Amino acid sequence: MPDLLANASRWLTEQRRLHLRTDVVWSRGATSATVPATVGRTTFTTESAVGRVESHQSRDYVVAVADLPVEPREGDRIAETFGDAVHLHEVMAPGGAPAVEWADAARSAWRLHTKFVGRQA
Repeated sequence: MPDLLANASRWLTEQRRLHLRTDVVWSRGATSATVPATVGRTTFTTESAVGRVESHQSRDYVVAVADLPVEPREGDRIAETFGDAVHLHEVMAPGGAPAVEWADAARSAWRLHTKFVGRQA
């Protein structure tokens, strides 16, 4: 019997990829690829060394596994164009949280947590 939930998850990933996409450039060193991504966000809560609770919000990119040439990891870069400016984000997460997670139970897409690191003109 087919795994109906896995099939539905893959179908939803493809619909997200086709209809809720922003083309971004993923890169690691000299390797890069233009990929369709769905933009989201995650709020992380951490406790500082003095006991203060701090919230950090990441800009997330959900990318289909098939769209990246290699498995993503912390330190990769995402470039997203806004008008004439290119915003650069680095894959990372605060407080020891994983920077890359599965976006769905079928493991058909990754969620890349990022931090804004600068702009290109």
